[in-house]
Amino acid sequence: MVSEEYTEYLRSDTWQRLRSERLKIDGYKCQRCGRPFDLQVHHLFYPLELGTEDPYRDLITLCDTCHEIIEHQKKEFKDEKRNIFVKRREYELKLIYRTIREKACFDLSAVGIGTRDYCNIQVIKEDFGPVLESCDISLGYISRVQRYFRNRRYQIILTMIAGGLTPAEIVRRTKFSYTMVSKVYQNPETAKQILANERKEMEL
Repeated sequence: MVSEEYTEYLRSDTWQRLRSERLKIDGYKCQRCGRPFDLQVHHLFYPLELGTEDPYRDLITLCDTCHEIIEHQKKEFKDEKRNIFVKRREYELKLIYRTIREKACFDLSAVGIGTRDYCNIQVIKEDFGPVLESCDISLGYISRVQRYFRNRRYQIILTMIAGGLTPAEIVRRTKFSYTMVSKVYQNPETAKQILANERKEMEL
């Protein structure tokens, strides 16, 4: 979706100057098919700040048809990257669940996460290390395992806070560390933002 800021920028004198400069560089022809009409200027790269584009490096002239084709291909590429990411993530999470169930008999849907503390990176290394190596998954993934279980705990704690429970009551019911519970209790917005970032990552 095109933002209001970007739409407004395309109406600005700065963009019109950069657009005219790129059209002149390309001889007022589409650089994909050579058509000299229905021309648009396409961003190859977006700068950190709009208006600072280098016309030689960041822009290119395309006709409206070729521009549509390029944008469609770009969307397909993004969708393909997202599908690869999601499938990889699903595989990794299934591996986590399978490994935990093999190592400890407890219900993952329960409030507690069992007797093993999978928010502790050393515990994860002990239990997951050999399995991750055998499945050709880098041990660097361990930190993601840690984040995953931390975030699930954050969800549980936030739900209990919303239900009016005190930190002491949450610790007693969940067996989570008082440090984690008090951290979320004192800064619930930070925990919510972490969970929002996780959801956003899955949407990329």
